[in-house]
Amino acid sequence: MKLILCVSGGIAASLIPGWVLYLRQIRDWDVQVLLTQNATRFVTPTALASLSNNPVYIGNRWMDDEGPIHKEITQTADVVAVSPCTLNTFAKLSTGLADDAVTLTAAFATCPVVLFPAFSPSEIGRLWKKMHDDVVDAGYFVSESQVPAQRVSDGETTGAQGFPTIDIFEREILRAVGQHAAA
Repeated sequence: MKLILCVSGGIAASLIPGWVLYLRQIRDWDVQVLLTQNATRFVTPTALASLSNNPVYIGNRWMDDEGPIHKEITQTADVVAVSPCTLNTFAKLSTGLADDAVTLTAAFATCPVVLFPAFSPSEIGRLWKKMHDDVVDAGYFVSESQVPAQRVSDGETTGAQGFPTIDIFEREILRAVGQHAAA
């Protein structure tokens, strides 16, 4: 499986090195990582390049010596995952805005693209339905599989948006690839 893993700048980006290592060494997937500039606050490109054994593309650096990478790498990819997909990245994709390596890659992919929201739909209210409908109409798969998380502040525990575990991530990826192949 060739996975292009697009990482935006949510705190869940800190989980990605472990995921890359697992997917590469245990599942034998070829993982290509792209980061938004904000994602570099949570994870280093050097670590991800070492773990994935592939170059990492960041932010607006979406060209290499051969040309635009977003077109080249999606030609051989089985799937693109945007994980975590922050509200900012989700909103860009819902409007067709493609201004960095992550959003350009998602926009130009001919393989399935799975978005893993890193925010709670209920927290953004009326915007969720419109953005969700727009990304689905654009052909993206939106993971609905989120695990409960706990947010603790001032000694009070409240529910918050969770982020999928690696097994849920893998299941969602394989489901999207299967649905795409059947279509």
